[in-house]
Amino acid sequence: MTFNPDAKAQIARELKKIGVPMIEAGSACNGSSEKDGIWKVCEEVGDRMMVASFARIKDQDIDDVVESGAGRVSLVCPSSDRHIEVKLGFRRDSPGFYDRAIQTTLKSLEYALKRDLIVELLAEDGSRANPEYLKRLSLEAQKNGAEGFCVCDTLGCLMPSQTYELFRYLREGLDRTVLSFHGHDDKGLATANTLEALRAGAGRFHGTVNGLGERCGNCALEEVALSLEHEYGIKVIDLTRIQELSRLVAGLSNVHPSKNKAVVGKFAFQHDAGIHHAAQLKDREMYEPYSPELVGRQHSLSLGKLSGLGSIRIKLGEMGLSLEEDRMPALLEMVRRMNEAGEIVSDADFLLLVERVKGRGMHEKVSLEEISVITGNRTTPAAVVHLRFNGDEDLHFGAATGDGPVDAAIAAVNNALGENRAKLVEYYVEAITGGSDAVVRLNVTVEMNGSRLNSSAMGTDIFMASVHAYLKAVNLLL
Repeated sequence: MTFNPDAKAQIARELKKIGVPMIEAGSACNGSSEKDGIWKVCEEVGDRMMVASFARIKDQDIDDVVESGAGRVSLVCPSSDRHIEVKLGFRRDSPGFYDRAIQTTLKSLEYALKRDLIVELLAEDGSRANPEYLKRLSLEAQKNGAEGFCVCDTLGCLMPSQTYELFRYLREGLDRTVLSFHGHDDKGLATANTLEALRAGAGRFHGTVNGLGERCGNCALEEVALSLEHEYGIKVIDLTRIQELSRLVAGLSNVHPSKNKAVVGKFAFQHDAGIHHAAQLKDREMYEPYSPELVGRQHSLSLGKLSGLGSIRIKLGEMGLSLEEDRMPALLEMVRRMNEAGEIVSDADFLLLVERVKGRGMHEKVSLEEISVITGNRTTPAAVVHLRFNGDEDLHFGAATGDGPVDAAIAAVNNALGENRAKLVEYYVEAITGGSDAVVRLNVTVEMNGSRLNSSAMGTDIFMASVHAYLKAVNLLL
């Protein structure tokens, strides 16, 4: 995934707000757009010395860093035998194999220092390097002015116990240079390895928001920060703001964290089982390892086939609703059937089910009579809708253009609503089946008159499902 210069500036602004002390803003050697992005990040944070650019041990790469405005360089050097041989062209069986590699690296380090850059030397593929060579390289880096020395687990191949032993070995003798760790998640161990590196004496770690990065990604900033604060009382960043940063990065990268992702995943504090719901009423810590408020989240309850009567009572209480006790089993059965049919029981759906079990049904205050949407590669997406209010004969007309057919359709509905305009706060779509005729599930959060409600709909037509989910919430919010 890549970010344009403006996106980098947006992310950098939020990173500074939550307290991230250093930002690697890109690779200046990759062209003018990267340089422009790094320059904008420097302007945004107001301190070029907290901004780094990635560079290889090449003079031109270092010159590019200087031109980008960054005050720091993440200078990556091959450190494993394989990388030294392939990237530097030195044969493993040749005399002075390691000596030549060190001299090549130190020459580049010297050049970067002459260009007035703060240097963190990154030992690429350090996890597969000869530990004795790595130790020697780190001490030479310190002796020659490197501010930091970073071991890169480039392939995510370390086990936590190996990471601890390696960093305990490397830490001795490094009293002026900061030892750091850069972990990848190919085995799902990036967070564990990072914590072990820190426990063994590393003073810095490299992390990314949502764990983004090559292949399986890098160490997730939010996971390490949470563990350090919750388990060791070490505050790294303002975790209460991590959710908005996560959403920003997901939107700009178009790579969304999995729903069951730790800290920032949708399901992180969502409980499905009835036994969990009942226990949560008595003691929140029964099924939550840390307070959701610590990371800017709230406890949530999901209704479905695993729900029980206790779940129904909790949900009714959360939504300020009441229902006779003898009608609870019928409501529970409706919830279970809906979920077994593959549908999510949104708050809007729950309200409708409550009204149905009461025998009243829900009066549709606004109904969709007709909608037309046009779009194309040479046509501005536009939509026209006719809504009927409370069964009136007169139809309310709305038309709008948008960034796409869904945006146009929602805007047209809002225009037809007139004074009752609503706002689409969140919008999430996922394919349930494959193929061009895939069934999609829409989950939306709608705001009106200061109240919010989540709603959902399914169908093969994405813009029709969007409008149905939106209007379902509007009807309940009016």
